[in-house]
Parts: sequence; structure tokens; C-alpha cells
Amino acid sequence: MAEAAPLDDGDLSKKQAIALKRIDQGEIYKQEGNMCYREKNYKKAIGKYHRALLQVKDVDRQDGQQMLKGMMGGVSGVEDRSCQLTATMAERVKELEMSCYNNLAACLLHDTNPNYERVKEYCQNVLKLDEQNRKAWYRQGVALYHLKDYEEAQDCLNRARKKVPKDPDILRYLNLCKEALSKQLQAEKHRYQGMFQKMAEGEEEVIEMDDDK
Repeated sequence: MAEAAPLDDGDLSKKQAIALKRIDQGEIYKQEGNMCYREKNYKKAIGKYHRALLQVKDVDRQDGQQMLKGMMGGVSGVEDRSCQLTATMAERVKELEMSCYNNLAACLLHDTNPNYERVKEYCQNVLKLDEQNRKAWYRQGVALYHLKDYEEAQDCLNRARKKVPKDPDILRYLNLCKEALSKQLQAEKHRYQGMFQKMAEGEEEVIEMDDDK
């Protein structure tokens, strides 16, 4: 069954009017979060971005809400907050989600002990909505570098570099990945050399024992 396209703007249903208010409020929270970010109050900014995302959570996921109500047997108290959005509303929700997830990742990277797994998760949420998003590729690359997944980090950073070839931050992390991969390769070589040396010494010991006989 083909999925219905978003409605054109015009007369809004009651649910659409409620959804529009929630989108408006979400954008207000996002702007407040941006102000906190500029003031370097990252903890407060994170709270604002989460509140913004909560405002638009499931507003356009009608099928999922109806399924939930069916599973609950149509009991009262299960709020159906969804509706079919207009094209403009759907675009605003998408932009709000991308911006908030990207900014959440940026906030976490300013932490003294960043949760890099969470940074990666937020960036992936952005890239599901816009696979060309340079900031998300860069921040995911930074997170993967610190998670010691250097090859994946390099891939993400190179994707970001396509948009801004001379960005100093991207180039710095690409160099860090290159250095880390080089050290990793050297460590593997030394490890294998040690293994072969032990094997060779073991063979010599067996030969000497046989000679004694």
C-alpha cells in the first residue's frame, strides 16, 4: 500500500492545529538551547534540545500510534498525538530534529568526559534524515576516533571533507586517525614478530633435546 503524501498547507484539522503548536513550541525550545550553547551552558542546552524533540515526538507517526492503541485494546488514557502533517509542517519537524540531534552531539563533545557512543547515536539520527550532513559526519568521525574505530572514523571524516576540503578540524582528526592506524599496524607487526620468535625458540629447544638423546 502506497504511503500518503504530506498534505498541502490550507485548512488544518484539529489534530494538525495541535501539532502545529507543538512544532512552534519545539522551535522555541531549540532557540533557547542555542542561546544556552552560545553561553557555554551545555548542560542546560541539552535539556532544551531534549524538550524540543519531545514536542514533536510521534506527531507524524499515525500508523504506529494506531497500532499501539490496538494492542492496548483501545483503553482510555493512551494519547494519540499523531496526525498527517502538511508538507511545510513535515519539513519543519525534519529540520528541528536534525538541528537538535546535531546540537546534542556538539554539546556532548564539550563535556569533560564525553559519551562518545551517545554522540555517535545522535549523529546517526541526523544522517538518517540527511545523509549529506557535514557536521554529523564530522562529529561521528570524532566520536569513532575516540572509540578507537579508526578506519570508520576516517571514512566519516572523508565524507565531511568532501564538503569542506580545507577545514582544519577535519584535517586534524584525519591526521590523528592516520597516526593511530600507523601505530596500530606497527603494534601488530611487533606482536606477530614476537609470536614467530617464540615459535622458533620452541623449535630450537626441541632440536636440542633430541640431540641430547
